Amino acid sequence: MSESGLLNDGVFLRPGRSDSSQPRTFIVTGVPRGGTSLVAALLVEAGVYMGDDVLDIIHEDREIIHALHGRHPGALNDIITRRNKLGKAWGFKAPLLSSFLTPVDLSGFRNLHLLVVFRDPIAIGMRQAMSEYESPLVTMANAARAMSEMAVLVGQIDCPVLMLSYEKCITVPDVAIDTLMEFGGFDASPDMRERLLKQVRPNDRDYVTRMRRQFEGNIDGISDTRLCGWCYDRSSQETFTLDICFNGSRVAKVRSDVFRQDLKEAGYGDGRYSFMVDLIPLGVRPDTVISVNVTGKTYTLARGGLPLRQMRGYIPSNFGAVAAG
Repeated sequence: MSESGLLNDGVFLRPGRSDSSQPRTFIVTGVPRGGTSLVAALLVEAGVYMGDDVLDIIHEDREIIHALHGRHPGALNDIITRRNKLGKAWGFKAPLLSSFLTPVDLSGFRNLHLLVVFRDPIAIGMRQAMSEYESPLVTMANAARAMSEMAVLVGQIDCPVLMLSYEKCITVPDVAIDTLMEFGGFDASPDMRERLLKQVRPNDRDYVTRMRRQFEGNIDGISDTRLCGWCYDRSSQETFTLDICFNGSRVAKVRSDVFRQDLKEAGYGDGRYSFMVDLIPLGVRPDTVISVNVTGKTYTLARGGLPLRQMRGYIPSNFGAVAAG
């Protein structure tokens, strides 16, 4: 808060145990889509070492991500030892930190300074829903729950913690930047301050575009009695589980990880993004309306929403008694 105690500037510094003789270690955490990339970008601009193999635009270190998500404490300890030997401040960004590290784990970091970003859960939920093709009600509830867990974590550790409101950071950035510079012990020159202020770019179009799932996919039609198609995400090149739906209700799941040469030749990764599923065991009828969705997402593959009899490649004789019925 401001000195008067009446102006809410969205910045709360919780002092804690710190060793001024040691370089600081910074961890940026928060809820995904909640502003952690902005704060990580500020640390990078301030000269904090954030890793060598860093994911562009979101500033996440692949080595750290692998150690945390893979639950490899030995690998993480090795990273900490190596980076402490650099003899300078270093850090990393880890959304949902409390899901991976306990207060005891955090005590193993040299002179830890934690930065926690909070954001309106509706804004987080809507951004997550738009980017990931998920239900806004689910994503908003998840965001609110995760922020509550972060607050609990802050209460369990004794290191210095800087808590920032993302909304306030972008509306009154001067206060956030000044507090961050003091918290981090950064160069307090006007030039540094100006460079940090330029990193505050709300609704950055490049970030929004690149961080959204870029799904593509089709139901290609029927081969014998099998439904065939493919699904690909240009933003991640992951493979996905798909819901096979009859008349709007899921009847089966299938993985889109079968190799097709034509997909590879068309530039879809390694080509392992297709699927096939036999429809007869699922109780299909000629008038059954078939659609395919990415499991847990709102994305629906193109060329769906048609009854079986209207799909490309449908041959009644292949379905025998089913077609006759």
